[in-house]
Amino acid sequence: MRIIRITLLKLQALKLRSTLFEHRELDQKDANEKFKIAVDSKKRLRSKFIGSVHSANTRLEAKKTELIKEIKQKISLERKMKRLVAQYSHTLGNSLFPDLIYKVAEKWKGDDNFRNDYQVLLRSYHAEIFVNQQAEMLRLKHGEYTPMTPHI
Repeated sequence: MRIIRITLLKLQALKLRSTLFEHRELDQKDANEKFKIAVDSKKRLRSKFIGSVHSANTRLEAKKTELIKEIKQKISLERKMKRLVAQYSHTLGNSLFPDLIYKVAEKWKGDDNFRNDYQVLLRSYHAEIFVNQQAEMLRLKHGEYTPMTPHI
């Protein structure tokens, strides 16, 4: 009886061992599958991240190109504005002579016959001075600073 009992215990031990081995294999297979799933997930996330980084870089490059284009356009417009203001100021400087008007008005100042003409000439003188000052302000704002000589 003892031998049978020992044999039964050995069989139970072998059965238990084989059951444990099978469970271990199943656990190992589950672990391997979970590991493969994790690796695949990691690869997918990496490709998504790299793709999103690539698309972000592409967007940034496009924005950079757009900004560079806009800056160049602004610089070009600024140059054109400076040339326009310089030409305008130069033309005014060559065509407006408020000093001559002022001298004629001063000659007629005391004569009662030319009193109205004196006032018209004086208004014209002040208008030309005003236009010259506006041209000077434009030059200061948009152009290079080359001060005009004062006309007083």
